[in-house]
Amino acid sequence: MDDPVKPEPQPLVYGEIDGGLVFIPRTRAEELIESGDHDVVWPAQEMRRVLPPDLLSAYGVLTATLLDGDYVKIPLQGKEQLVRELESRGWECEEDDAMVLEASGYV
Repeated sequence: MDDPVKPEPQPLVYGEIDGGLVFIPRTRAEELIESGDHDVVWPAQEMRRVLPPDLLSAYGVLTATLLDGDYVKIPLQGKEQLVRELESRGWECEEDDAMVLEASGYV
Protein backbone atom coordinates (compact mmCIF):
# COMPACT_ATOMS: atom_id res chain seq x y z
CA MET A 1 0.00 0.00 0.00
CA ASP A 2 2.91 2.33 -0.58
CA ASP A 3 1.92 5.77 -1.78
CA PRO A 4 4.36 8.62 -2.42
CA VAL A 5 1.96 11.18 -0.94
CA LYS A 6 2.79 12.27 2.62
CA PRO A 7 -0.55 13.24 4.13
CA GLU A 8 -0.67 16.13 6.57
CA PRO A 9 -2.72 15.93 9.77
CA GLN A 10 -6.21 17.33 9.36
CA PRO A 11 -9.64 16.93 10.96
CA LEU A 12 -11.13 13.56 9.98
CA VAL A 13 -14.52 11.97 10.35
CA TYR A 14 -14.71 8.21 10.41
CA GLY A 15 -17.41 5.61 10.47
CA GLU A 16 -18.42 2.08 9.61
CA ILE A 17 -19.36 1.03 6.10
CA ASP A 18 -19.87 -2.62 5.12
CA GLY A 19 -18.06 -3.95 8.19
CA GLY A 20 -15.01 -1.71 7.82
CA LEU A 21 -13.89 1.78 8.76
CA VAL A 22 -13.70 4.72 6.38
CA PHE A 23 -11.81 7.91 7.26
CA ILE A 24 -12.58 11.10 5.33
CA PRO A 25 -11.23 14.61 5.83
CA ARG A 26 -14.10 16.59 7.35
CA THR A 27 -13.95 19.27 4.64
CA ARG A 28 -14.01 16.58 1.92
CA ALA A 29 -17.03 14.86 3.53
CA GLU A 30 -18.90 18.17 3.66
CA GLU A 31 -17.99 18.85 0.02
CA LEU A 32 -19.19 15.40 -1.12
CA ILE A 33 -22.46 15.75 0.79
CA GLU A 34 -23.09 19.19 -0.69
CA SER A 35 -22.20 18.21 -4.27
CA GLY A 36 -23.78 14.76 -4.23
CA ASP A 37 -20.88 13.64 -6.47
CA HIS A 38 -20.88 9.99 -5.42
CA ASP A 39 -20.52 8.38 -8.84
CA VAL A 40 -16.98 9.66 -9.33
CA VAL A 41 -15.60 9.60 -5.80
CA TRP A 42 -15.25 6.69 -3.41
CA PRO A 43 -13.84 7.70 0.00
CA ALA A 44 -12.60 4.14 0.67
CA GLN A 45 -10.30 4.60 -2.35
CA GLU A 46 -9.29 8.12 -1.36
CA MET A 47 -8.06 6.88 2.03
CA ARG A 48 -4.87 5.76 0.25
CA ARG A 49 -4.02 9.45 -0.18
CA VAL A 50 -5.47 10.64 3.13
CA LEU A 51 -3.98 8.41 5.83
CA PRO A 52 -0.27 7.83 6.52
CA PRO A 53 1.03 4.88 4.47
CA ASP A 54 2.56 3.11 7.49
CA LEU A 55 -0.80 3.14 9.30
CA LEU A 56 -2.61 1.91 6.19
CA SER A 57 -0.16 -0.98 5.99
CA ALA A 58 -0.54 -1.78 9.68
CA TYR A 59 -4.34 -1.49 9.93
CA GLY A 60 -5.74 -1.72 6.41
CA VAL A 61 -6.17 -4.36 3.75
CA LEU A 62 -5.89 -3.37 0.10
CA THR A 63 -8.94 -4.91 -1.57
CA ALA A 64 -9.52 -5.23 -5.30
CA THR A 65 -12.82 -5.00 -7.15
CA LEU A 66 -13.50 -6.01 -10.73
CA LEU A 67 -15.14 -2.74 -11.77
CA ASP A 68 -14.15 0.03 -9.39
CA GLY A 69 -10.46 -0.56 -8.70
CA ASP A 70 -8.64 -1.00 -5.40
CA TYR A 71 -9.81 0.36 -2.08
CA VAL A 72 -8.68 0.10 1.52
CA LYS A 73 -10.69 -1.89 4.04
CA ILE A 74 -9.86 -1.18 7.69
CA PRO A 75 -11.29 -3.87 9.99
CA LEU A 76 -13.40 -2.62 12.90
CA GLN A 77 -11.32 -4.37 15.56
CA GLY A 78 -8.41 -1.95 15.07
CA LYS A 79 -10.52 1.19 15.46
CA GLU A 80 -9.39 2.39 18.91
CA GLN A 81 -5.69 1.76 18.24
CA LEU A 82 -5.77 3.46 14.83
CA VAL A 83 -7.60 6.50 16.19
CA ARG A 84 -5.05 6.76 19.05
CA GLU A 85 -2.17 6.51 16.56
CA LEU A 86 -3.65 9.23 14.35
CA GLU A 87 -4.38 11.54 17.29
CA SER A 88 -0.85 11.05 18.67
CA ARG A 89 0.42 12.35 15.29
CA GLY A 90 -1.75 15.46 15.38
CA TRP A 91 -4.85 14.27 13.53
CA GLU A 92 -8.28 15.18 14.89
CA CYS A 93 -10.66 12.21 14.66
CA GLU A 94 -14.42 12.33 15.16
CA GLU A 95 -16.66 9.30 14.78
CA ASP A 96 -19.72 10.15 12.67
CA ASP A 97 -21.26 7.16 10.91
CA ALA A 98 -24.07 9.23 9.41
CA MET A 99 -21.74 11.76 7.78
CA VAL A 100 -19.43 9.06 6.42
CA LEU A 101 -22.36 7.10 4.99
CA GLU A 102 -23.82 10.19 3.33
CA ALA A 103 -20.45 11.35 1.95
CA SER A 104 -19.94 7.85 0.54
CA GLY A 105 -23.30 7.86 -1.24
CA TYR A 106 -25.08 5.37 1.01
CA VAL A 107 -27.89 7.78 2.02
